[in-house]
Amino acid sequence: MAAGNPAPVVIIGESTGIGTALVKMHAKAKIPDVEGGMSLAMIDPPSWTFCQPPPYVNQFGAWVDYYLEHIWKGPGKPKFAWLTWDNPFGKSPMTKEADLYLQSKGIEIVAREFIPNVPSNTIAQAMRLKKSGANFSYGGMYPSALSIVLKDMDKIGMTGQISIGMSYATNLDELVGYVGPLANGVHITSIGTLVNEWSKKCPLVQEMYDKKKRTDNTWAYGNCWSKFAIAIEAVRLAAEKVGPDKVDGQAVSDALISMKGFDGWGTSPNISYSETRRVGMDSVDIQAVENEKVVSKGYTTAPELLPGGKDVPK
Repeated sequence: MAAGNPAPVVIIGESTGIGTALVKMHAKAKIPDVEGGMSLAMIDPPSWTFCQPPPYVNQFGAWVDYYLEHIWKGPGKPKFAWLTWDNPFGKSPMTKEADLYLQSKGIEIVAREFIPNVPSNTIAQAMRLKKSGANFSYGGMYPSALSIVLKDMDKIGMTGQISIGMSYATNLDELVGYVGPLANGVHITSIGTLVNEWSKKCPLVQEMYDKKKRTDNTWAYGNCWSKFAIAIEAVRLAAEKVGPDKVDGQAVSDALISMKGFDGWGTSPNISYSETRRVGMDSVDIQAVENEKVVSKGYTTAPELLPGGKDVPK
């Protein structure tokens, strides 16, 4: 693709593994990558890879802050558990910086429970989690896996006893389809506008979606829309600056670096990059299941918790 004629001026990626592997290729070819994945290697040092979502550890921090402000009622110290997939994605927010952040908030870490990629029985994990007394948790897994956990929690009388937070990969609509009311109270740190709010918040997207008569999973489209919007906006800015005939990878990279507060056509939290910043979003939309319906609780700032981040406790 990079060797094509004409060569692309921007590429849209959707894989942490592939995006990380191609960091050097993008730099050598001078073709920016608007990437849906996230790894430290993509953003440090600043490269030709521009990540869409906040790092998973930053999303975790947003959930912690939201929980403390809006859910926790006491008494005593809140107790936290990791409840997540047993794979690199699931473990990605489990850093020493995350532990320090919890400790700085007076939160006790009481459990670390890992769920297989394709679980069939998670009673043991659920029982340990119940015994730990955890008030809330965070992790990353697809709704098919989480549905097994929720069903097993229900079997041991644990439903509603813990506030479960997940990264944006947990499709809440799909989760409700799997387990119905057992999904109530599950929250995610979303990076996309709720589909049922498209007509209000991103009417252009709704119009295009309806025009093309799309019938596939709208949630999946929603998570991807802002990457397309970022790339298109960068090309538009580049053309505006250098002229349509002179747009190349360098011009688009410069446009991305100059992008500030772009709303992704209303599809996501605002996007900003700079000479040193390659993470687009600094907030997430907290979404939750209430009465078997997915609702938005509003944007929450995602603290900077990568190594050396300004919000990492000293």
